[in-house]
Amino acid sequence: MNDKIDKALESEFFLTLLLFNNNHFKISGQHTFSAMYIEDDYILSKHQKSLLGGCIKYIFEYLGYEEYTRTELNKANIRWGKLFRKEDANV
Repeated sequence: MNDKIDKALESEFFLTLLLFNNNHFKISGQHTFSAMYIEDDYILSKHQKSLLGGCIKYIFEYLGYEEYTRTELNKANIRWGKLFRKEDANV
């Protein structure tokens, strides 16, 4: 699992898609990751899901986003994901 996360973090396409899906389609980062890097029949452990969620949360917080809601989509036994929003003062 760690190698898949490393591969995703090195991919500019993944990071761009992560932000685009979150902002425009309301698809959580966990679900974007699972669609790209996890086979449909693979079952993640509780620790792996926690690791993935923490990694996604760090990316968004680093970019100035804050967590605002949960979203549901069941893939690779990831049922819940979190969406993030960025509050711009100049909007």
